[in-house]
Amino acid sequence: MIILDKPYVSKLLADTIRKLRISVVSLNDVFIPNESDINFKKIEDLLIELENGNSPILFNSENGLNILSRYTPNNYLTTVTEILKNKVTFGRY
Repeated sequence: MIILDKPYVSKLLADTIRKLRISVVSLNDVFIPNESDINFKKIEDLLIELENGNSPILFNSENGLNILSRYTPNNYLTTVTEILKNKVTFGRY
């Protein structure tokens, strides 16, 4: 599954998503070139994937990472992401 968020989704990325049939969660009304035939999922589907941990979760933008802290603040992935994004915290490790 890939989380698509602003500022930009390239035509190449959109074409690759279609070709590989990757499921997509779209955030913040991001423009996706030629979005027909893309397998859109709801945020609830993302939460199930995060809980199961069976497949990778990809992001096209750092903006999309905010969805982790909003919906899954206690998830391991959220904790690791916040450490990596925070330069002060990361410097302690």
